[in-house]
Formats: sequence, structure tokens, C-alpha cells
Amino acid sequence: MEGMPDPLRAIVTYWQAVRQDRFAPTWADFHLDELDPQLVPWCSVVDVVDGGSDFTYRFWGTARGALQRHDMTGKSVRDLSPPELAEAVIGEYAKMLKRRKPVWFSQDVIVDDERKFTYQYLRLPLSDDGETIDKIVAFSHNRRGFRELESMAEAGLK
Repeated sequence: MEGMPDPLRAIVTYWQAVRQDRFAPTWADFHLDELDPQLVPWCSVVDVVDGGSDFTYRFWGTARGALQRHDMTGKSVRDLSPPELAEAVIGEYAKMLKRRKPVWFSQDVIVDDERKFTYQYLRLPLSDDGETIDKIVAFSHNRRGFRELESMAEAGLK
């Protein structure tokens, strides 16, 4: 996880502390209210359906909702738009299910010649039975402000 920004690194440190000697913490042990309150609005939590055949949003952070102008709570990851985004997210979740440990992604996004940024995603497994990943908590992070991201979204970034 070299190059990971400090705010995301702090989440990994917390995840490691609450998992104790298990491969992943339980949902009951992972408390969003114990994390940096500036990061939680950029968080989502999915329920893993049928071993990873689908993923349903249990929690969709308010900043994500405001930026993307919709709330995905209760909806499938397959409902994300555009479809290429849905497939990319499903692929990232599948990679994390296979590795059974946190996965960090860094992706360059180009809106146009003047608007480019790096968006970073952290995905962490949760397991209520100590064997099966049944939830995934995800955080997104970038260095741009909300207003700048909103302007990019209005320009066509979905």
C-alpha cells in the first residue's frame, strides 16, 4: 500500500486493530463513527450477495450522494452509471474477495484537457462468521474539494 495517503492509511490501521487475530473484523466491530468524520461521507458499505455474484449497498455516504446526485442505498452495484463504472467496481470487489485483505486502487480520471485528477479507493473486507467475506467497506479519497468535483460531475463525470 505504498503511496497511500495518510487518511486512508489511518483507516487500514483502524481495520487492523479491530480485526484482532481474525482475517477481517465483523461489521459489529467496525464503527464508522470512530473514523475521521471527513472521510465517512465518502464511504460506502456493500453486502456481498451469493459469494460475490452481486453486491448491494447497505450504506452510501452523503458526499457520494450529493456529488453523484443519487443515493445507492439498497441498490445493486450493477445499477451504477455508466455501466463501465459498475463493471470496474465489481472487478475491484472480486479482486478483494480473492485476496481476502484490503485493496487500494489509484485511478487517473480525465474529464477534459484542463480537468484531470487522481481518485483513490480503499476496499476492506468484513466477516461476521470469521471465514466468509459478507460485507465490504469502501472509502474514496482525492485531493480536490467538493465544489471542484461537483463542477466536474456537471461536466459529464458520473
